[in-house]
Amino acid sequence: MDKDLIKSMLLKAKDQYEGAIRWAFIAILVGAIFHLITFSQYLSLSKKAALLEASADELNHLSPTLEAVAENLRRIDGSGEGTLSSRFETELGGLEADFQSLSETIHQIRTSSEPSTPESILQPNFAIQVPIEEPAGSIQEYFDIEPALEQAIREAKDDELIEILRPLIEEEIIQPRFAALNTFWQDGILADLRENIPPVVEVLESQELELTGDPSRLSALAGSLKQTLSFAEQVVFQPPSENPEWWESVTSKRTTLEAIENATIESVEAATSLEALVTVLDQVDETRRQQAALLDDLQNDIKNLEVQFQQQQDKLDALGTPFEFLAMDLVFMVSIFPLMLGVLLAAALAWPAYRLRELAWAVDELANIESDSRPRTWFSRRSGLSIQAPGESPLEGGKLLWRTNRNWLVTHITLVLLFCAWVWLAAWQLIGWQQADAQRTILTALGGCFLVLLAGGYRWYIAGQVVTEAGANHSSNKNVASA
Repeated sequence: MDKDLIKSMLLKAKDQYEGAIRWAFIAILVGAIFHLITFSQYLSLSKKAALLEASADELNHLSPTLEAVAENLRRIDGSGEGTLSSRFETELGGLEADFQSLSETIHQIRTSSEPSTPESILQPNFAIQVPIEEPAGSIQEYFDIEPALEQAIREAKDDELIEILRPLIEEEIIQPRFAALNTFWQDGILADLRENIPPVVEVLESQELELTGDPSRLSALAGSLKQTLSFAEQVVFQPPSENPEWWESVTSKRTTLEAIENATIESVEAATSLEALVTVLDQVDETRRQQAALLDDLQNDIKNLEVQFQQQQDKLDALGTPFEFLAMDLVFMVSIFPLMLGVLLAAALAWPAYRLRELAWAVDELANIESDSRPRTWFSRRSGLSIQAPGESPLEGGKLLWRTNRNWLVTHITLVLLFCAWVWLAAWQLIGWQQADAQRTILTALGGCFLVLLAGGYRWYIAGQVVTEAGANHSSNKNVASA
């Protein structure tokens, strides 16, 4: 072949090989810049935004339960409809109405055999109760008194009536009123506390709830609520056994029921829990406001990053093939980045290897024509491959590399492993991103690593082939020269 043509082909192959090296360097640099500036930052912002949204959803879900617990506690230590205080007032009014009805019945028995009419409100003949005009609650409008008791009432003296009536009063008036109080407590207040407090305590004790302010308040509230629920489960309303005459006057009835109510409130410690709960509710509201502001900032940062990525696409188009594949939607690009990175790194390995083969052929032809080893020496320094061994089959080139170019081979293997590790690093960063499925991420990483390994194998094969063929020609030239 013409010597000038060989030199022209060598210069062209040299320029193409150096261009492939520059392209590979730019490809790796572009991948690293995208990884550090766009991919990692986008994932970081997206994960922070997702965590904030999850935390906000948790607070939004928790707030109604906290409010429900606060309302339950206000029913214990508060006033208004549905509270423990209003219920005691209702039962006190019912007691007064029941005693009023009993007084009328007794008065009828002791004065006349005819039943009294509703229009005539008669004064009782003993000081059990003064009449009231509007009794509250469900009252005992009629007392079914047995004939023997009725005869005893008719014949008893005034100071004997209370003892005669005591069994009837305790069974027909006192016990039903206290049973109503216990039903209200068990089926109303306590049932609501049992439903609402445990979920709140579980969240507070999980230490996953991040609120502004003193975090110790959360554990303090959890302990206070558990104590309140424990005390509430022990509440049983009973008439005072130490004062059997408590119902004999209006003042005594009111004083006794108020004492029972106050003792219940103090034992349950509702005020303490409510105070701690209100403080935590304020923390929740403040945290939600801060999270909303921070989430807006993160979303703005994500939008700015997407705009910057769109601007970078124009620059990537200017680099030519194959950088155009990077010009795609940011979210999609991020979701398959391990695979795209594998494609990019595989190309950075395979493309220079392909050009290296062309350069080696041109160098070998020039060296053979001029019978000069200097082109091969230049090639060895330029490519890192030492051509010294006699020729073998191309398939044996890999083994030949280990004997004659061990340093190059170790560098090559290290580079391939680093590229695979880079792909898996990108996949590891994707794990946990809300828009990336774990299985899909692993598949993209496997695909990227497969491409890198395939390109690494191709580069190894090309290097072995170059060394084998060049070594064979070099050995042949030596034999000719010696002959």
